[in-house]
Amino acid sequence: MPKKMEQETIGGEPTKKFIEKYWPTALAVAGAAGAIGGAIWLTARYLREKKNKTKAQDITLECIESEVEMSQSETVALLETGTYLGEVSGEEGKRALIELANQMDDEEAVQALELLKEVIKIGKKS
Repeated sequence: MPKKMEQETIGGEPTKKFIEKYWPTALAVAGAAGAIGGAIWLTARYLREKKNKTKAQDITLECIESEVEMSQSETVALLETGTYLGEVSGEEGKRALIELANQMDDEEAVQALELLKEVIKIGKKS
């Protein structure tokens, strides 16, 4: 069943438009955290724009966006903020990463999203 749900949500035009709108902002906000930070910020913003979230989840995701802005390196952003994003977003976060990666044209961003997905997967095993 989850596989079917994943298939239904991947590849939508709304995701493509979301990326076009927010990817430049994600890179600008991420600064020193680079594409990794941008991928984390973009994923948190994507999850924030979903309708089925609580106020607490929205605040947590907003804090993750702010943490990316304060990150001074890609490694710190990935290990600390990316892992935290995985903890708070769970399966919905993994689906968001897949949706974003499937619609992203920037190869560096796709690699950053894939790396973030692996970090989240490893974090879940710990």
